[in-house]
Amino acid sequence: MFGLSPARYSLVGVQASGDAATFTRPPLSAEAQAIADQALAAALPQAELRYGDYVVMALSRVQDGEVDARTALQEVEAQAIANCRRLLPAGRRRLLS
Repeated sequence: MFGLSPARYSLVGVQASGDAATFTRPPLSAEAQAIADQALAAALPQAELRYGDYVVMALSRVQDGEVDARTALQEVEAQAIANCRRLLPAGRRRLLS
């Protein structure tokens, strides 16, 4: 989906003036544009995917029959918090409480 739309929706359709850089994209049919708009509206930004690996680990444990979903999610949440605490400088760890 990279390159189908400007990073800021407020810039869609804006024409640059002078030497300003412009956003260009490949021409799309009306149907393809509608699909792209729908996908972009429902897409998760990269920042929202930062804990995705933990969710996959929890799902795997549930599918393997090791634990129930609630337990798996609680365990990976605890692991994510522990990992963040370990990586954050000591003065900022209180933000994870």
